Amino acid sequence: MDTSLEGSDWGISGWLLYLCFRRANLKINGDLARLIDRPLTLPTLVKNATSSKTIGQVYVMKCASIPGHVKIGFGRFDPQSRLRELRRCYADAELIAYSAPPFPHGYRVEQLVHAELAGFRRKEYCRVCGVEHTEWFKILSAKAKKAVERWAKWIASGPYDRATGVLCQPWQEKLHPRGQKGHWREILLYEPGIDGSDTTQASWQT
Repeated sequence: MDTSLEGSDWGISGWLLYLCFRRANLKINGDLARLIDRPLTLPTLVKNATSSKTIGQVYVMKCASIPGHVKIGFGRFDPQSRLRELRRCYADAELIAYSAPPFPHGYRVEQLVHAELAGFRRKEYCRVCGVEHTEWFKILSAKAKKAVERWAKWIASGPYDRATGVLCQPWQEKLHPRGQKGHWREILLYEPGIDGSDTTQASWQT
């Protein structure tokens, strides 16, 4: 396969928008609403819970050679292991922060953060490994961390039924008020105080 940049849309830097910015603005609310509404995959509902994307850590990384960009990802293993992998392509990769301890449904948190920040998302053709890296965001690291903290806190509040993984009725009503399309920010602001929520929240390690 020809991986040459000559004559392609990549340009000199190798960076492209992940989505057209106008398209991203139109998609953000809808993508988040669909993710919020999508039932969780519970450990009790999968054949092999240890191999499912249910428990893990969300991390934020940066590179001095790529100023103004951060990488936001999820892993089931120690973020330091992911850092070593990333340094094969980015020698100066640095782990800014990661959630600890590993928490349930970290992969969903990653998906929600990516959807919220879609307008800032970038992809790069890597000259080292020859593939596209798509989890980069042109955004301040503080803003990236706040987005992860928001959604990790929301997941920990227990918005999904523990037996079925389905979004609980109070949040469904906020997401679809009177059958209409709501806004995802209403979900984050809503605190129904449902008994049985997971009060164990991940903290940031820096």
